[in-house]
Amino acid sequence: MKPGKTALALAGIAMVSVGLAGCSKGQSDNGPAGPLTWYMALSPTVLVNDQALQPNMVVAYQPDSGAVSFLTMAEQVSVKLDAFAVESESVFYFSVDQLVTINDLVLSPGDIARYDNGALSVVFDSGRNGLADDVDINALTLDRQGGYIFSADAAFTAGDTTFSPADLVHFNGSSYSLYRSAASLGLDEQADIDAVALGRNGELALSLHGNGESRGIRYSSRDVLIAGGSGIEKRLFSADSALSVVHADVVALGSNH
Repeated sequence: MKPGKTALALAGIAMVSVGLAGCSKGQSDNGPAGPLTWYMALSPTVLVNDQALQPNMVVAYQPDSGAVSFLTMAEQVSVKLDAFAVESESVFYFSVDQLVTINDLVLSPGDIARYDNGALSVVFDSGRNGLADDVDINALTLDRQGGYIFSADAAFTAGDTTFSPADLVHFNGSSYSLYRSAASLGLDEQADIDAVALGRNGELALSLHGNGESRGIRYSSRDVLIAGGSGIEKRLFSADSALSVVHADVVALGSNH
């Protein structure tokens, strides 16, 4: 069990807009608010509209207008964001790629943290929820009932089930289950889901580590793919072309729709 994890004030998260207005509000059962916005963390550090996008920053990209804005984590969170999910313009969830301490708050790579209007808390403690210390959550999205859908960067066991890095796992607050298997997504079990976002109609946006092919669709770690019930359906966009950068891997992904 890890040290106690309490909520604390976290100053220093800022949004810097470039071009048109910044981010719109997050998912809502009453319909999307504002234009479609994709939120991405990229690696390595790249220049986006003359702004150095660090691994602890998130870029918000509106494909219809090309507008770009940035969410910057506080200086205390100096490690790379490994996963990111959006609830609203001021509430989001994330994981980090290594153990980090922020004042009295300890985050491990298997934990999920929540930022809510300036307060940071751990909402999923991997140790207290039965995961081994070496589990690293590297893809995360939210379901409509408040549960988490995630993937890890290596195979891990929860309860009596072993999950591959190409599986999507669902945690409902008390137990783990397989949300989508690698096979149902048309992926080899050796593939690695690096980022995921759940759409309003159940479709999934994914980014995968490395290069590969699924159902005749070639992809790289710079691409965002759409998966439906039968697996990968199309390549939606490349971060390189969308943001006019070179060799920027999508390591975390969120959407407001």
